[in-house]
Amino acid sequence: MNFGVSPHLTVKLHSVVLTTIIDSYERRNDCQHRVIGTLLGIHEKGAVEVTNCLCIPHNESEDEVAVDMEFAKAMYELHKKVNPSEVIVGWYATGADVTGHSVLIHDYYSREANNPIHLTVDTTLSEGKLSWKAFTSCSFGVPGKNTGTMFTPCKVEIVCYAPEQVGLKLAQQTKHNKQRSVEILPDLDLISNAVEDMLGLIDVVIGYIDDVLAIKPH
Repeated sequence: MNFGVSPHLTVKLHSVVLTTIIDSYERRNDCQHRVIGTLLGIHEKGAVEVTNCLCIPHNESEDEVAVDMEFAKAMYELHKKVNPSEVIVGWYATGADVTGHSVLIHDYYSREANNPIHLTVDTTLSEGKLSWKAFTSCSFGVPGKNTGTMFTPCKVEIVCYAPEQVGLKLAQQTKHNKQRSVEILPDLDLISNAVEDMLGLIDVVIGYIDDVLAIKPH
């Protein structure tokens, strides 16, 4: 269950997290219809920056779900030794919907993180393209009675570090190649290409200035 987008929290999602999730989905067992995992990152004022993720083994049927929580804890402890600044900020699942099983998994992560986010990545391309959504949760119901969980969508921004941008640019070039591969250029060629891109941007700016001056009354 969800309502309008939460105005209080922005999820800054690094592109490398999406590629890692897609990779884990492609490597899943044939009997699995989705994969889940831990989201890692840092908390900022009014935002959560998701910088990494860990795939967690699980078994799921129509009636029940079992997650290897001990594996999840062990992987996180190992990860902290390499990236101590990254903490658990939530969890992800492939698929377009928040399911009843998602509520149970979210309850576990609510004990591991304060107000964890839930990220869904639609790897089925049901909208004709890869899509993603992020949610936070809260309990609702009559005091003293049974309560439910409400998932509220959050604003998502895709961000990336400079090295990630380089990798994404190379990956995009493979879609025009029948072999789905691309040659990594020497540093000098990379600098030359970067200079050409910069000159192209300068030409755009100069063209815009010329257009403004052309219509400005003298």
